[in-house]
Amino acid sequence: MKKIIINTVFFALLGVFLLGQVAAANAQEPRNILSISPFIFNLRLSPGETYERTMTVQNILNVPLPIKLSVEDFLVQDEDGGYNFTKNDSSSVISWITLDETDFILEPKEKQEIRITIQIPTKIPFGGYQGIIFVQPILPNQEQYSTLLNAKVGALVLANIGSQAYQIHPARILTFDMPFVLFSKENIPLTFRVQNNSLYHFSAKPLLSFDPLFGEIQSYPLLEQFLFPGKVRRWTESMNLEDLRPGVYLTKLQISVGNGVQISSQKYMVYVPKWLGISLGAIIMMVILVITIMKKPKQITKFLRILVRGR
Repeated sequence: MKKIIINTVFFALLGVFLLGQVAAANAQEPRNILSISPFIFNLRLSPGETYERTMTVQNILNVPLPIKLSVEDFLVQDEDGGYNFTKNDSSSVISWITLDETDFILEPKEKQEIRITIQIPTKIPFGGYQGIIFVQPILPNQEQYSTLLNAKVGALVLANIGSQAYQIHPARILTFDMPFVLFSKENIPLTFRVQNNSLYHFSAKPLLSFDPLFGEIQSYPLLEQFLFPGKVRRWTESMNLEDLRPGVYLTKLQISVGNGVQISSQKYMVYVPKWLGISLGAIIMMVILVITIMKKPKQITKFLRILVRGR
């Protein structure tokens, strides 16, 4: 599965949609009880228009499964992609979306398509909006299903209203933190924060490159993530740079934010292996000692005589 799908599922659901465990007589193993497709609707819409989409829900169990669907607002927080859900009826997304069915029963292994109608008001500010369509199984009140009674999954709805005008600076890199001197190629901490300055959602695709004074550039694609309007998103990585050689590098962070626009930041980095660092340290100490002896030979001779004779 592509990286963007994995990231989208994690970001949209973020651990809320745990499907739990089914208790068995001899073993307890996590089991999915239903699946949905797609996990995300990334839509570009226009005021006054009506759109239709479909979502597929499948029962993975070998028993009939009652299903309940609902639409909730998806309120995004800054930094770590935190979120809140609300059933406030005044929410734009909730009032736009109509589901052809909200309560039904899926037979064992059965799939069902849900028709989604999205009606956009004629007067609405341009920008990005988001909501979520929850799919919740209603399980029998039996012990083997007790941990799954409140389990639910959801499909994220991202709606960009109006034409997404080109912006010279739709986003900016707020911070780009990485050690200046590296003594190891493993578990290198990397943190950077990006702010979406636009009114719309977009997907950010980071690429980290190491440009040495001599040799070829090494590039590492990083996790692709959605940025919500006006929000800040933080990436935290632990990198293994197996192909890195000792030397000085210009480290470049380039992020594609759509419409052919890239934002970037750069800084210098030095990679010194531990063995080389110890050797250089010893050489530097020797050089300092030689220079000191050459500048103050009498004082050094007196100091050595005291050490040898004890007076």
